[in-house]
Amino acid sequence: MSQDRAPPTAPADLHSAQKTAHDFLVSSLQAYFGPSLNDTFKTQNDDGALIGPLATLVKYPSLAKPYFELLGAIAQLADLTPDVREIAILTVGGVYKCGYELYAHERVAAAKTSLSQDVISSLARGEKPDGLTEQCQAAYELSYALVEKKGPLDQEIFDKAKEALGQDGVVAITNYVGMYAYTCVVLNAVDASVPQD
Repeated sequence: MSQDRAPPTAPADLHSAQKTAHDFLVSSLQAYFGPSLNDTFKTQNDDGALIGPLATLVKYPSLAKPYFELLGAIAQLADLTPDVREIAILTVGGVYKCGYELYAHERVAAAKTSLSQDVISSLARGEKPDGLTEQCQAAYELSYALVEKKGPLDQEIFDKAKEALGQDGVVAITNYVGMYAYTCVVLNAVDASVPQD
């Protein structure tokens, strides 16, 4: 059961730097996801407090802008399909058993990709899904190896990923894995609560 060791803070209770971070995060999310954001997954609770990884970014406002700038920079590395990107993100979340990350990205994958619910559910359970395209299979194997196996990445996995995704695709997936591993570690450390739909 979630402890939420870094509970969300209502906007009225934020100090100046935190309020600036809050406003930056809200506008960044709206710019990225558009008006359908809250139809996909919850990023705020009823009093307007940001939840999930955003709650921690508001508490420590010096992290907010660099976090989103890095995500934006990673997105520019390669023209990955939404399916490939979400395969990588859900693979990380499934390995880390990260509640909020899985809550959010299962919904993103269902709304923004052509991945089946069976594939999404398998990834969320930390299992290898069946029936993936060549690119998605390569993204899964690369992502899984990066978070689950210790030591240098196996050359065969790298070569297969490079063949399917290109060098830029491998670099982008590697950075998404690193970014979402960081996010999962933070969320698991604070035992962030998962909204009940």
